[in-house]
Amino acid sequence: MDVLRLNAAAMDAYHNERWDEALPLYAELVEADPERALAWYRLGNLQARDGELDGAIASYTRAVALEPDNAEARHNLGLVHIRRGAEQLREARQSLNRPAVIVESDRFLTYLLVDLVQTVDIAVDCDDD
Repeated sequence: MDVLRLNAAAMDAYHNERWDEALPLYAELVEADPERALAWYRLGNLQARDGELDGAIASYTRAVALEPDNAEARHNLGLVHIRRGAEQLREARQSLNRPAVIVESDRFLTYLLVDLVQTVDIAVDCDDD
């Protein structure tokens, strides 16, 4: 398939939320034309959606290298790094037997998240049962 048809097929699958179809198409597209920043960005989105965090990091990194001003790619790259870091923290805490260290890291994470989070729209039920 030529690059233009491949790009059209990948875009169609992506925009119509046929994720399982879009992922291999974007993987093929970036292999065929590795200078397409948008293709790398969308591949990263698909990989992150599927929990393929290492692949998403690589894809977003490539998208940012090609388009350093792509704020969405930089933003998603940061989010994937946070997800990866959260996984590592959860794993480490299972075997960490130092409550003081956990308290200090919780305090640090709280300050970090307060600094990062700009809007919160979470519905919480408060039943007085």
